[in-house]
Amino acid sequence: MSNLNSSNVMGLKFASAGVMGYQEAAYLFMEERAAFNAGNSDPNGLYNWAIWDLLEGSDVSAGKLNNASEEAQVESYLTAAETLGKDGKLTPSQFSNVVIYTPTDTSANGPQEFFGYDTPPATPEPPSLMLLGTGLVGIVGLLRRKPFA
Repeated sequence: MSNLNSSNVMGLKFASAGVMGYQEAAYLFMEERAAFNAGNSDPNGLYNWAIWDLLEGSDVSAGKLNNASEEAQVESYLTAAETLGKDGKLTPSQFSNVVIYTPTDTSANGPQEFFGYDTPPATPEPPSLMLLGTGLVGIVGLLRRKPFA
């Protein structure tokens, strides 16, 4: 999302949400991950409902949740994200490791975009490389060794 700008947003499914809407949605995604990592699971997907409400620009979750307290929780998530957005406290660079996955079917009935992490490729640690190199040198040494007569 570090390259999120108004030009790139125009190619996304919810272009009307604008750059700020996608930043607020990324904030909610990061909050959901932080809650999950802290052991505060969100089994009813309330953060996801908040993201859908935000990007759709309407209360999509209304009437689809189990009770009024869940709807209130979704609204509190939305309010927090929108307040940070309006206060200018969200920038694309804050979400440099967040990726927006866009499905190929972007029709009205197609799947919604979703957020994920861009994980860099694993880099071998120096001790692993040293062990590998030592093993290769040993194998080459055995192959080049002359047999005794």
